[in-house]
Amino acid sequence: MKVRVKKKIQAKNSEQPLSRFKKFISRIYSDELLLQRLLDMWNADTGTSHMIAFLEGHSNIYSLVLIDVKKVLADAELKLTDFVKTDEAYKNIEVTINYLKDILKRGYEYLCVDGQHRIDCYRRYLAGEFKLTKSFIIEYEIEKDFYAPFDLKNKYFHELPECIQKHIEEQYKVLITMIEKGSMEDLVNVTIYTNLGEPWNRHEMRVILPSAFNIWLQKLQNKNALLMKVFKDHISDMSGKDYKLSKKGDSLMISEWVGYIHNAYKGKIYAWPKSDMLDAMASIEGLKTMSKKILNDSESIISKMAELVHSTGIKPKKGVIKRSTIDNLIILLTAFSNSKHSVNTFKKVIKINDARKFYDWFLKTDLKLRNKDAYVIDPTTNKIMKNPTTNTKLKNSESYNSKCGAKKVDDITLRLTMLFKEFVRDYNKLSVGVITAVDDTPVTSKDRKDAAVSSDFKTIDGDELEYMDIFGEGNDIDVEHTTARRRGGATDEDNLVLRTASKNRSKGSKVETF
Repeated sequence: MKVRVKKKIQAKNSEQPLSRFKKFISRIYSDELLLQRLLDMWNADTGTSHMIAFLEGHSNIYSLVLIDVKKVLADAELKLTDFVKTDEAYKNIEVTINYLKDILKRGYEYLCVDGQHRIDCYRRYLAGEFKLTKSFIIEYEIEKDFYAPFDLKNKYFHELPECIQKHIEEQYKVLITMIEKGSMEDLVNVTIYTNLGEPWNRHEMRVILPSAFNIWLQKLQNKNALLMKVFKDHISDMSGKDYKLSKKGDSLMISEWVGYIHNAYKGKIYAWPKSDMLDAMASIEGLKTMSKKILNDSESIISKMAELVHSTGIKPKKGVIKRSTIDNLIILLTAFSNSKHSVNTFKKVIKINDARKFYDWFLKTDLKLRNKDAYVIDPTTNKIMKNPTTNTKLKNSESYNSKCGAKKVDDITLRLTMLFKEFVRDYNKLSVGVITAVDDTPVTSKDRKDAAVSSDFKTIDGDELEYMDIFGEGNDIDVEHTTARRRGGATDEDNLVLRTASKNRSKGSKVETF
C-alpha cells in the first residue's frame, strides 16, 4: 500500500562552519517588531555562557530556522491572482509583497524565524564586540604532537592566536534549517512551534505576520511616543492575562480600538471586536471592509486619546486609571468624531478645544458613574445589601461599573449611553471654551445657489461676478462660511458667502475633528 502526504512546508538541514556562516550572517534579516519578540541583546555573561555551550558541542544541536524570502514572496504574489486590483485584499497583499521586496532590496535573502539571539551572539563574538567572561581552555599544537593549553577568557576573538581562530571558524559548525517552501501563514506557525518553551498568546500569534494592518500598527506604535507612554505610565492594569506589555498587550488594545471604530463606522456602535475579527484584520488578505479612511480616522481618534491622557502633565498614582476607563474614552471620542453616529444627538463633530479641562471632566464623570449603583440597595432601608454568608457588599451586575469589566453588546450599550447622557447634561458648561460642536455638512449645489442670490452675485470682498463665474465648469469661486465651522458656524444660507477660491483655501477651510 502506498501512502502519500502533501507537505505544506519543505525544509532542509545543513551544518555550516562558522567561517562560512560569518559571511552568511549579513544576509539574514530579523524583524524584531513582527516576526520576533523584541531583541534584548545578551550581555557579555549570557553571551559567554552560550559561546562556551557552543564550543562544548551542546548548542549546535538546536537549529537556527531561516526562511527563503524569495520563496515566500512567490507565494504572496500567487495570492494576488485570487483578487482584482480594486479589492481591499489585493491592496493588503501588495503591502506584504512590498515588505518582502524591501527586505530583498536591502540585501537580505533570509528571514530569521528562530535563533535571532544566537545569530547576534555569533556575529558579535566573531567581530570582537565582547570577550568571554569565564574560563574556557582550548589546546593547540605548538610543536609536532606537543599541545599547550590556552584560556579564551578575557580575549577578544581577533586577539586569539591565528591557529585557534582558524580552528574555531573551520571546525565548529552551526546547524541551520532552511525553509524553502511555505506561505507567510506557515512561517507564523513555524515561529510559534519553535518557541514552545514560552507559549504565545493569540494576539502575539496574529501580529507577527507582516500584513498590511500589522505593518500599519507597527508604524503607529513607532511614531507615536505619546501613545506608547499611555500604556507605560497611565493604565493601571496592563498585567492581565492577555494585556501584559511583554506579551504585546499595548498592541492588542490598539487593535481592539481600531476594530471598535471600524464597527461604529459600519453602524454597529455597540459591537466590540471579537477575536475572529482581530484575526481577519491581521491576516495577509485583511478585513475587506477596513478602508484606509477608517485607519486614518482611527489614528486620529487614538492620537487624540493620547493627547488628552497626557494633558495634565501629571503621572497618576498606580491603580487609579483602569484599562476600561481608556476604552470608555475611545468609545466616547468615536461618537464625537462622527456626526452620523446614532448616539451623537447633536449631529455634529465635537471638537475639543481644552484637552486638560475635558479630560478632567471625563475622569470625574467616569468615576461618578462607576460609583453610582455599584451595589445593590435595600429599598426598605436604603442601605447596601450584604451577602449573608460572606458578609460582603452585593455588587450590582447591571451597574456601569460592572459593565466596564465586560465587552458584550449590552455592556457597551450601557457605557456609551450613560457617558453621552452625562455629556449632554454638561454640554452648556463644556461649550464655554472646552468643546465646540462643528457642522461638517458638505456644501451642496443648492447652498451655492442660495449664497449667490443672498450675496447679490458678489464676493465677500465686493467683486461683482458673472453667472458663469459661479456656476461655470472649473470656476474659481468657493462657498465660504462667514463664521468658521471649527468655531461653531453652521452650513446655512445666513452663514454662507462667496469668495475667490485662492483666498478661501489659503486661509484654510478644512473642518477639524475634535
